[in-house]
Amino acid sequence: MNIRDTPIHKIILAFTTAILFLVAWPAGGFAPLLFFALIPLLLLENLVYQSKINQSKSRLFPYSYLTFFLFNIFNTWWIWYASPFGMFGAVAANALLMTITFQFFHLTRLKFGNGIGYTSLPIYWVAFEYFHLDWDLSWTWLNFGNGFASWVNMVQWYEYTGVLGGTFWIILINIFIYHFILAGKKSRTKIALTLFFLISIPIGISYFILSNYQEKSAPIEVVLVQPNIDPYHEKFSGNSDQQLTKILQLAIGQLSNKTQLLVLPETALPDGIWNSDLEIHPQIERLNEFVKNYPNLKILTGLSYYRYFAPDEK
Repeated sequence: MNIRDTPIHKIILAFTTAILFLVAWPAGGFAPLLFFALIPLLLLENLVYQSKINQSKSRLFPYSYLTFFLFNIFNTWWIWYASPFGMFGAVAANALLMTITFQFFHLTRLKFGNGIGYTSLPIYWVAFEYFHLDWDLSWTWLNFGNGFASWVNMVQWYEYTGVLGGTFWIILINIFIYHFILAGKKSRTKIALTLFFLISIPIGISYFILSNYQEKSAPIEVVLVQPNIDPYHEKFSGNSDQQLTKILQLAIGQLSNKTQLLVLPETALPDGIWNSDLEIHPQIERLNEFVKNYPNLKILTGLSYYRYFAPDEK
């Protein structure tokens, strides 16, 4: 494949990967496009790689950052409704982390060649996503394996590998398809056969798991309540007692003596309750009184919660 090494062609490749991720991403995306989404970016990386070999000063970082910035903003623009500054901060930071990870792959390929280079990409990316799961800037919605969130029939095997197994799978297939595109006729048959097994075996296992799954018969009656309250303005500026009244009135119409669980929103109690006041706070007491009317009922709810840590307390 002959692609000209010009800034505009690199921008087109960067933009194409971002568009493919947008079209593939849940909730309404076509997830199998994830198997092709990284290919334009890999072509872009190869342009820079070849230019470096030819002693050019061409750089990958700005173009890959453009890719991941667009990927983030296309799929998480809705944070704007909560905080415009927060959205741009999250997009800029997450795109930077993704770009650094991809840059590690590029530098590894420059140092050690194609074999170790391409092997390093899924390893680096899974390591990044694993790290990203558990730190103060955790933002895992854009982990590649989550792209199949609306196509769960294909990824039942996640129960053994977790979503990171899906990330590894997606990147590996992208690499093989990329090499299939660039390969000569003699090599394509072998690569095509490898791709067939890489795609069909996990999906086959998934449908096998699904076809042999039997639901355990232990039903309980659950009521979930979601009031129509604007979560960006009314939620935290309105009267919280009135909001709780609305929630409980909605619940009353659905509860019975057989109901075992009532699930309320994540911030049904938004005022901020100190841990020392949990047993005496008026809204907690109100929920405790409400439960007394239903012999089997438990309430699962979210709240804004404060705890004081002393200077010497971990």
